[in-house]
Amino acid sequence: MKHFFTKLFSVLIVVMLFSCSKNEEAKDAKTPENNSGRITYTMLGQTFTTTDFIIVAISNYKFKWISDKNFTNKIGDRTPIDFVVGATDNNQNATFTPNGVTYSCVGIMKVTIDYYDGKTVKGSFTGNVYLNGVTTNPANPVTGTFESNL
Repeated sequence: MKHFFTKLFSVLIVVMLFSCSKNEEAKDAKTPENNSGRITYTMLGQTFTTTDFIIVAISNYKFKWISDKNFTNKIGDRTPIDFVVGATDNNQNATFTPNGVTYSCVGIMKVTIDYYDGKTVKGSFTGNVYLNGVTTNPANPVTGTFESNL
């Protein structure tokens, strides 16, 4: 019986720690009051734009990631990037879902901050994504831009 309670207590601690870490990330995510923002990207010979409830995450006053509400189009989420025009990181993640099909990459998307005034951030990105994130699938080039009020 003692062993059962020890396991139960351990599981409860893990669940509590996980929920706390999620709350910390959620605390840093910024959703503009008027939900103004846009992610536009070109791949597979088409251009796609989403304006559906754009979210920007900030970590230590740096750009962390930008996404739509369902995380079907998301750029960033690796090393935070300074909010400085021209600041670039070549090792970011990305996920795009054109026409309901998911393409993603881990640590190979180039993201650049193109504009920042304390209220608005605009950036660009370029790299390759793979069907379902499987790098043995053919690489699909993608380029695009993002912007959002903070």
